[in-house]
Amino acid sequence: MRWLEENPGAPGLAVVDASPDVARHLREMAPEIRVTGTGEAAGRTSSAAVRFIRLTIWAWRDMIAMIRNHRGLQCRPGTTARALLLVQPVRGRPFRDAHTYFFTTLLDERSAAGVAVAVTGTVDRAARAAAPGSVEQSDPLCLFDGVTPGEALTAFIAAVVYAARVRLHLPRAGAQARGIGHTALFWRRFANQLVDPGELFHALIVRSRLARLISGGGFRKVVFPYEEKGIERAVIQACATQQAATLGYVPHPQHRLLVALQDRRASTCPKPDGYALCGNAYIDFFRTWAAKTSAPLAVWGSGKGIVEAAEPRPARQGRRSVVLALSHPEEVILLGIWLKCRPDITREVDLALRPYPAADPVLFDRALTEIRRTHPAVAVSTGDLRSDVRHHDAVAFCATSAGLEAVIMGAVGLFVDLTDGFPINPCFDDTSAFRPSSTAGELAGNLAWLAQADEDALHNLRTRQIAAASQIFGPPDKSAVLQSVRCP
Repeated sequence: MRWLEENPGAPGLAVVDASPDVARHLREMAPEIRVTGTGEAAGRTSSAAVRFIRLTIWAWRDMIAMIRNHRGLQCRPGTTARALLLVQPVRGRPFRDAHTYFFTTLLDERSAAGVAVAVTGTVDRAARAAAPGSVEQSDPLCLFDGVTPGEALTAFIAAVVYAARVRLHLPRAGAQARGIGHTALFWRRFANQLVDPGELFHALIVRSRLARLISGGGFRKVVFPYEEKGIERAVIQACATQQAATLGYVPHPQHRLLVALQDRRASTCPKPDGYALCGNAYIDFFRTWAAKTSAPLAVWGSGKGIVEAAEPRPARQGRRSVVLALSHPEEVILLGIWLKCRPDITREVDLALRPYPAADPVLFDRALTEIRRTHPAVAVSTGDLRSDVRHHDAVAFCATSAGLEAVIMGAVGLFVDLTDGFPINPCFDDTSAFRPSSTAGELAGNLAWLAQADEDALHNLRTRQIAAASQIFGPPDKSAVLQSVRCP
């Protein structure tokens, strides 16, 4: 769209093999562009009503699972802790260790620090009973324990009614807004895709259960991972009703596409009372771009920021290998296009792909299958990040902070810009230390350089990269953690 505005009178432009969303928006906003797509792109997605019914059914199933797993149990603190750490369950991780996904080792001594942990999600009752070890006082609380059918049903009805109202009124209000208000399609699809009764139901339950837990347990401060998710606003609202302070910990780097990070004068969006940061790079980012001019900021660092020496490697035999850490399925699709354009990308190195392990594998399966069909030599890694660092010569990355973690573990990092339109990276837009590639040709060149680089060149590159990554993931500062979570 911008290119057309800057090049009036340009010859006819065609967009080939467009995705469904791109095709629909272009046909409405730029009818002069000829848009072609696959059968899937040209087809119709389910209507808003059908999608809403489907989401409502899923929300109903979530409610039943919540009642079945938590009814009749008790969520009692049984502790003198005055600070409460909230975390959501993480796929593939025991609920007792859920907090380490975001907070790493920062709160290993949480009992001494006066911090209790609560899990804000449905935890399988059978899995809890089968968990090794006895129930200890330091085990996480389950926020949903003790939920009643009446309480859950009330929240479910409220969520469905509210979601239906927003879906009806948002397209009309959005069409009158400035900026992208000239497209009715955007607001219709925005309401259809992002207003989920299941997420609203979850937020309402968290808000009511958390307010009850704070009141009954005497908690005076609540700490949670700060990512500007809807559930965080429910947490802040619950704390406001109980006069409890809130502290948001930034567990990994964000980017400027997440504009909700910004504090706006006219905004009524609730924000934490203070922030804890995983590295020094966030201070300037929060004070300037995010406009958090007066909120307290403390640098906690992260367990991911402990710099490790590169493991000695045996003398190289044959080709070097690279593992590409992926966070979004769209990255796989664009990589597939690059491989078609430049088959020499894998001419001098072996390439493996590592899908985001916390995501549903189904999201990546289709795109990965297509790449494996056309490039059978490309492997798929199923190990953990440390194993990938140990078995590969370099870790490439785009939007995921796993690339920075790998560098701190001792790997060589390569930034590959596989974003399709909007820039997303974990480096605060400064990727210069990571031999960035923004085109298929640049990637082929950087991999060819890697194949021929000697150990001195790799050591010098790794030194620069560790200095850059350590500003984003700083070393743990336990004294700063204790000072922040301490309640007066």
